[in-house]
Amino acid sequence: MVIDKPTAQRFIAAYMHFLGSLLTPEETKGLAVIPLLNKGRTRFVTDRTLLARYRKKHPQADAEMLD
Repeated sequence: MVIDKPTAQRFIAAYMHFLGSLLTPEETKGLAVIPLLNKGRTRFVTDRTLLARYRKKHPQADAEMLD
């Protein structure tokens, strides 16, 4: 699937915020973006309920991108 640049940027922003929210500040300290996202994704894969909890805690989040 090919998507336009603004949609891709929206998705990336929503995804990064979600994955980053799964980590504590101590866990993110000194990490570059890719390792940080990998660590967050690993946490999400382990517990898929984290997305529903994130959505409840962040009702302003881009629901379309999270879907």
